[in-house]
Amino acid sequence: MFNKFRQYLIEWNVFMSEDQNYNVNNGHSQQTTNTNPQLLQEQRIATRVYVISLTISLFILIMSTLLSWQKIIVTIHNPSLKTYQQLQDKYSATLNCPCLINTMPYKQFIIAEMTMHQICSSDFISKQWIHALFIPDASRYSAIDFRTTASSQFEVLKTLCALARDNIFDVLFNLNDTQLLSSNLLRENEIFIQTKISSERILSDTTVRLNNALKLIKLSTQSNVISSALNTNIVYSASRFVNFQTYKYISSYTGWHWTANNQTTICVCHINTCTLPAGFYSFADKNDFYLHTKLVPQEHDVSDLVPGFVGSCTPYEAVFQAKFICLYDIKCIKTLADYFPRLAQLIPTIKVLNASIASKYSRNVSVSQLVEELFLEQRRISIDYNHYYAACAPKMCTYSYRKQANFAYTITMFISVYSGLRTILRFIVPLIVSEQTTSVIYDHPSYTIYKQLYMKYSDKLICSCSEITPNYGSFINITPIYHPVCSSAFIKPIWLNQLKLLRGGAFVMSDWRVMSLGYFQSLAALCELAHNTVNNDLQVFRTRTIVTTRLLKEGLLRSEIDNTLQHLIHSMQIEFERVNNILRLLFQVNQYFAGSTYNGQLHITFQSDKENLKIKFDFARPGNIYEDTKCLCALHLGCGEPMVIVHAAKRMTVPGFVWRCSAMDSILSSTLQCLYSNTNCLQFILLRYINYTNVAVPVPPLNISQLIRTSSNSTVSTLADNLFVEEWKKSLSYVQYFNICAPSICWYTYVKRANYLYVIRMFLTVYGGLTLALSLLVPLMVKLVLQCRHQSVDKENNNIVERISVSERFRTFYQWLSQALKTKLTDFTLFQTYSFGRHVDQITRIQLDRLTTRLYICCYAIGLTILILYTSFEQRTATTELHNPSLLGAQQLQTKQTGTVECPCTRASIPLNEFVNIETRFHQICTSTFVKDEWREALLVDFENLSDFLQTNDYRHFLSAHLQFLSGLCYQAIKHVNDTLRSFTSTYFITSRLLSQTSFNKQLSYLLYQTEAHIPTLFARVLESVQAINHGNVLMTVYGSNYEFIARNTRRGSSTVLYTLPIIYYGSENCSCGLQSKCLSQAAFTWPDYATVKGLLIGCLPSESFLASTLECFFDIDCINIIRSHMSGYIHRTLAVPLNTSSITHSRYQINTTVNDLVNKLFMEEWSTNISYDRYFAKCAPNICTYSYIENANPLHVASTLLGLYGGLTVVLTFRESNTKRTFITVVLEEN
Repeated sequence: MFNKFRQYLIEWNVFMSEDQNYNVNNGHSQQTTNTNPQLLQEQRIATRVYVISLTISLFILIMSTLLSWQKIIVTIHNPSLKTYQQLQDKYSATLNCPCLINTMPYKQFIIAEMTMHQICSSDFISKQWIHALFIPDASRYSAIDFRTTASSQFEVLKTLCALARDNIFDVLFNLNDTQLLSSNLLRENEIFIQTKISSERILSDTTVRLNNALKLIKLSTQSNVISSALNTNIVYSASRFVNFQTYKYISSYTGWHWTANNQTTICVCHINTCTLPAGFYSFADKNDFYLHTKLVPQEHDVSDLVPGFVGSCTPYEAVFQAKFICLYDIKCIKTLADYFPRLAQLIPTIKVLNASIASKYSRNVSVSQLVEELFLEQRRISIDYNHYYAACAPKMCTYSYRKQANFAYTITMFISVYSGLRTILRFIVPLIVSEQTTSVIYDHPSYTIYKQLYMKYSDKLICSCSEITPNYGSFINITPIYHPVCSSAFIKPIWLNQLKLLRGGAFVMSDWRVMSLGYFQSLAALCELAHNTVNNDLQVFRTRTIVTTRLLKEGLLRSEIDNTLQHLIHSMQIEFERVNNILRLLFQVNQYFAGSTYNGQLHITFQSDKENLKIKFDFARPGNIYEDTKCLCALHLGCGEPMVIVHAAKRMTVPGFVWRCSAMDSILSSTLQCLYSNTNCLQFILLRYINYTNVAVPVPPLNISQLIRTSSNSTVSTLADNLFVEEWKKSLSYVQYFNICAPSICWYTYVKRANYLYVIRMFLTVYGGLTLALSLLVPLMVKLVLQCRHQSVDKENNNIVERISVSERFRTFYQWLSQALKTKLTDFTLFQTYSFGRHVDQITRIQLDRLTTRLYICCYAIGLTILILYTSFEQRTATTELHNPSLLGAQQLQTKQTGTVECPCTRASIPLNEFVNIETRFHQICTSTFVKDEWREALLVDFENLSDFLQTNDYRHFLSAHLQFLSGLCYQAIKHVNDTLRSFTSTYFITSRLLSQTSFNKQLSYLLYQTEAHIPTLFARVLESVQAINHGNVLMTVYGSNYEFIARNTRRGSSTVLYTLPIIYYGSENCSCGLQSKCLSQAAFTWPDYATVKGLLIGCLPSESFLASTLECFFDIDCINIIRSHMSGYIHRTLAVPLNTSSITHSRYQINTTVNDLVNKLFMEEWSTNISYDRYFAKCAPNICTYSYIENANPLHVASTLLGLYGGLTVVLTFRESNTKRTFITVVLEEN
């Protein structure tokens, strides 16, 4: 057997032709001997070379296939949450589920709750508690006596709680409406981290904004030297001279003395915040001016102290230093009832603070610490992942894994390639290679590799970030360079203390030595606020993120950062200006009494027949900086004059310094030119007018060479508008940005000739099958055509012309075709006769050939049927790409393939102003005659001559304030809206992929709605907080409409302290301005006849009464004429057209809408937006769109698969069948 097998291998010849073996003659076989021995030897050698080459090639192919790793990508369509969670457990590293909606508000899937400190829900901020502590003449007590400030401190505490509550509401509102960027489905812990970061950023931003506003309110009150009616920061006395019947008033700042370690420290309210323990003190003489101005606790008898509470310059400053120790102790509360009689009836119902309640604060926490954290106790955020999953709505999830090729895959590859490889090894086929686009990919490249690639392929290099939201602070450092005055000695105590030691005696009001202290205090306050604003906003900015799905090139990154920085600076400037502008507006309108040095004075009249003195406010009358006249601060915005130094009957103007109606206005209108080193102005003042005997350190002038963007002639207002920043230095580290982005992959594309291995593989796969298929089909088709033609020719030659019907022809053709096919199938063979060996005769060989062919066809048909069925019903995910899509093409694609279209934007963040335009229309009052200065001044031209004869409740006193407030509110509201919109449209719209027009419009509409609703909030909150805190500080107005001074007549040569009493407005109920600032009465002219003014009110403060008023009078020409006739102004210049009543039908407001309601909506009538999807698409600029879909195998795929396997399957079966038959015949012949 072995010898036979050996002999078979020796004689094995796959290149033997048919004529080398047998000839067939009349059906009888005859073996020929015409074989050339040399040719036969060559064929056998070729066979061995062929077999060895084929074996080596197949071995390499099989081994390389078996040892190679396959990356299997699996796509799950419309996965459920349970399916996703199962996939997450197994394939978390590669699982990717794109969200159908890539941005969604947090409120769709989170529930956020915040709880406040128990003080903000306690009885101690109730109306009953505050009223029980109220004493109308509380100013009779000392500033450190708790009876003086108790009611006001709790009023301020109530205000702080309300502000904190409102701001917490804003935090929750903003958090709920914040859009979560989620291009891919996030895990639950990732959502929690993102939510926590967002909530902390919003909370920090809100807290900083509130605390900055509160600091500015405090600094403004302190620097403007505004008097509290409680005599806590400034005390006034009336002195009666021996030789005169008249009184002269004297004012003095309170001096707070405390002793520690045998050393006494003195604190003055106009410079510092002064505090001493609050208690109940007794005075030997309550009218003693000295005892009220020099506060020394050791010099007075104290009956009880109030643990945790202090006395200070204002109730606001006192409560900020307060602690709630007493409020936890019922005994302490009962002690208070001994000094506040009305408190006794509340004691049984009062609930003290509960010390057993868990709190993150200690019992001795100060109010200032609580305010810094918005009184916040706990933050709880719960995530509903089911809702998030539903909002993300992933249409498919893909994951991948790697595995070695299995045996079935190897066999399939072997069959596909075998016949082609067999043919290639027998023939040399020329290969023509075409050009193709090739991508080169680098996984996790280092920065060095990236730079090398960027140098070569800067236009084509693309890198995908693994971290798409890095913090700005991780790669940017921003350092502000401040104006030199904000670090100079001019805002330090060493300079401020010396301003009290100025030489000279009685100065005029505009003397620099009188006004300089308030001036530099205001300057220090502005520098401090600007510094705090910048530092806090930069801190928040560092925690914000930049969204970059792809690594930004360095130039583009710097450009983006420059734009972001400009937006940040603009936002800081807006925030800084907003509070300051409202403070200045309220000061101008309400004319808070500024310590008798700016806007008002006291006029004291002796009344011999009465027990009390008559004390009246007088408005200050400085010059007009625009005209050479005097003017009233309450009436004219331009009041002011240059500061001078009067010495020896000479007036020397101090360059750059201007005196106006408040310290803040004075500093903002002035320049610092006198303080620079290039003038001798400062040196002259230092040497001649300031006593430096106690100064250890000299005060150097400002260095003009340190100025960058401003000059020595720039006003302080200009400096403040720029936050006192001369230069913004930024340092950007692109290396750090690259490392944080951490590109997971970088690639670039280029055009090159196709890879030879790829071409060979494709050729081998298809060539053999296609060749064999055509070799079978083409001969059959040719023979069939030729036979039909021969039959036609034979009929013509025999002249057989018959008329046959169509059905007969068809039947005849069918019989002929059936007989032909039967004959053909009977005689059909696929194998060469020499494959059965030389020992088999021709007839037997033909029979064997037919049997082998039939067996082969059966096996092949079964295999082919299985393959066709499997290939035809196999489903696969097909991905199609559309390069450089047009707008129309992208929209059509999104319409047809909803949910699977991915068009990555080349810009992941786009400024809103590039495709959004917003226009607003305001209430007609803001463009009317009634807000113009010319109309107001024309009405008031003769008021100064009438003011001394009018009653204090005559509307003439308040008309100017109301019109100024109306004009200021309109201006500030419009400015706030425009600034906010500018800031809003400068923000970036995050869009990692192209949104459909429907989704785009939906998201933008929601974003614009959120902005429109939120814009009025900031303005209204600032206005309300300033008014509430000013009320808590019990600030007096020069109008005398909320508090009045009282004093008793005294003997000559003595003095008496001026006390205050709140004004009571008698209406439906008696309303005291000491308890609330919204006491009101109808506005009316009282002389020469009594005439009411429709819709307008007067009250404790002009601002509060006007906010409660309506604009009805300005719609009514008769009402307008009543105002004109009573003001005695220029009649021809006060003509005014009333507001258009017909426009009310198109207005969102009614005629009787209150001014407060108008302010709460910023006077906005209409908000129109223009959103351009075309411009958005152009800025998104997708360079490719892909979409996926499920499909059955198409005919082309089936055909290519069959062609790939046909040739190999044919060769294998042919080889197997022929060898099986050969073995069978050999056995039969041997047996015979």
